Amino acid sequence: MGYLLRLILLLIVGWIIWRFLKRTLSNDSSRPPAKRQSSADMVACAHCGLHIPRDEAVYRDNKPYCSRAHLEADSRN
Repeated sequence: MGYLLRLILLLIVGWIIWRFLKRTLSNDSSRPPAKRQSSADMVACAHCGLHIPRDEAVYRDNKPYCSRAHLEADSRN
């Protein structure tokens, strides 16, 4: 009886180790790919040149700016 109990315990420990190694050595294909924005949707700030998403830009006279501060700084000059 002791032999059978040791064999079952050894199989359970082996299975746990195998699952741990399988999980850590996997190529992380189970994770969904991160969303990336297309470079076509980016515009450069007219004041500093920083590239920002088109929908996050602040516009004046069809010029994109990365922030309201750069829009105001450019309008003063």
